[in-house]
Amino acid sequence: MNRPPAGYPGHGAAPGFQPDQWVCTVCGYVYCPRLCGGTPFQALPPDYRCPGCGHPKAVFIPRPAPPAPRKGRVDHEVRL
Repeated sequence: MNRPPAGYPGHGAAPGFQPDQWVCTVCGYVYCPRLCGGTPFQALPPDYRCPGCGHPKAVFIPRPAPPAPRKGRVDHEVRL
């Protein structure tokens, strides 16, 4: 089974990553267990293929979480 090496983002409790969501590096398809029958990505069979492009499970990587907003910073300011 292909797994990310220790220390790779998404392995263990690396902050800023959602290890339950995996993204296909070929087409961008996101595997989310909540939307795919509750099966964790790691529990999928070795012959699992991306439904978007047909590539094997090995091309998926953990999906990074969106960056947290910085305190004291306004991203968008609207002036009337």
